[in-house]
Amino acid sequence: MALECACLPKQAEKSLIKGEARGEPSFPFKTTTLAEKLNFDLIFSSPTHSEDRFFAVYCRPNETPTNRVGVSVAKKDVSKATKRNKIKRLIKNSFLSKFKHQKGIDVVVRVKHQASHPANDKILLESLTKHWNKIMDDPRKKDRKNG
Repeated sequence: MALECACLPKQAEKSLIKGEARGEPSFPFKTTTLAEKLNFDLIFSSPTHSEDRFFAVYCRPNETPTNRVGVSVAKKDVSKATKRNKIKRLIKNSFLSKFKHQKGIDVVVRVKHQASHPANDKILLESLTKHWNKIMDDPRKKDRKNG
């Protein structure tokens, strides 16, 4: 009984709340992951998007000083879990390296079936870079409150 009570505080320290920053990132800026369906639906309805045969990328400004990224990979599109996780890591690392100077952006990346069959990861990285550049140059992503 005493052993069970001693383990509880250690487990409580390790738990994370959805949408909260995970530890200290190795990058000099903060980012969080989007986890709730309502956040995804809100960003999917945004007018700023970019699409090709590998990915569909949706973007929306937010009111927080942090960047948030969400990745949607359907099990029927990428059947192997190791491949799904590799694609998620690739997307998140690309996002972190590209948006380190931007503040307050929500991005959701929907992975298509063709993303599981490229010859190498350079093709996916080039596709993501084109999406990031298109989204950053899009005038609709700016908040219209200030004119």
